[in-house]
Amino acid sequence: MIEITFITKKNLEMYKPFIPVDVSEWLFLGQPIMLGAVSGNAACGFLMLFMIGDRAEVRSLTVADGFDRDAVMEALVGFVADHLGEFGIRSVSAAYEGEEDVVVSMDRAYLAHDFSIRLERCYRFRITIKDVLASDMAVRLVKNRANLSSTNIKPLCEIPKRYLNMIPNAMQVAFFEKCDQNLSHVFLEDGQIAGLLLVRRKNEQLFSLEDLYTVRINPMVVMALVGAVMQAVVKAVKERKLDASAELVFQMTEDRGTEMPEKLLHILPDSEPWYHIAELLPASNAV
Repeated sequence: MIEITFITKKNLEMYKPFIPVDVSEWLFLGQPIMLGAVSGNAACGFLMLFMIGDRAEVRSLTVADGFDRDAVMEALVGFVADHLGEFGIRSVSAAYEGEEDVVVSMDRAYLAHDFSIRLERCYRFRITIKDVLASDMAVRLVKNRANLSSTNIKPLCEIPKRYLNMIPNAMQVAFFEKCDQNLSHVFLEDGQIAGLLLVRRKNEQLFSLEDLYTVRINPMVVMALVGAVMQAVVKAVKERKLDASAELVFQMTEDRGTEMPEKLLHILPDSEPWYHIAELLPASNAV
């Protein structure tokens, strides 16, 4: 029999092998809801849930080797689905990809509890900083640098923390503090965030473009943000704070496709994974 329990300081030790190493990056948003599955006296599964208002995102769902993956996952997902009202949840979502047998088990667990599942293709890219700066996009931005410069654009290090409350997406909020504070930039307009471009330094040789976001589709805001980041990168390379041989990785959704990277950076995706998006929309037992 599989039992579901909340993970607390008292039982944290037995679940440590399950907890993702990057979970600490989310703690400033508030303590995540962490659920553990127990079979006999052994921890056999883990689910981590984050609340954003009355919406919830499943950030991790794992099962220990040697246990019935389908049964453990279904028990964990079922606990969430059965306690929406207690959690104050109106909708739940999860995005996942990986080995086929694991993904199939996740699909079964969500479908068993009335989630809908859709597929979304993503395109993952990798390019060196040197090649980015030599691209058509960089050349164009350098030529139009004066027109693209704006006092509304500021690096993250100059953005007051109160602006965190204006960002609607939990991932953007999490990366707001974790991204490179000098390379990442925000576009402010009338005291509001109109757009942001977040770049994260994973290590000395690897940077990740975490998000490019605008409140309204505005090409000028996008180009101004990209231009500001380009200028910051050039400065960092000249000051030897950034190695031009370092790589930038990023991904585009199926909606955005591959046109921009192909046209401006002359690169093709190095992988094209399909993400499974599970969603449980407002239920009658939600508060």
